[in-house]
Amino acid sequence: MRSGVEVYYYCIDDAVQGLADVRLQLLRTQGLRLFGCAYSAQRRRLPTGEDALYGGLTMLSDIIATTHRFVSFN
Repeated sequence: MRSGVEVYYYCIDDAVQGLADVRLQLLRTQGLRLFGCAYSAQRRRLPTGEDALYGGLTMLSDIIATTHRFVSFN
């Protein structure tokens, strides 16, 4: 991000539980585009607040389709 690269970070399944993490929120203030799977949050009874932009797999598909490089973490 320091070099001007746009970083999109989409959390799905159990990863939605970490969206409110202080480290992610700090990166968000520095330009990280933080997304969470709305269905995953709903299944885990997590509130969908202002800590990320929530959407479905269509949103993830759009992000993947428009990026230069895609990296997935387990």
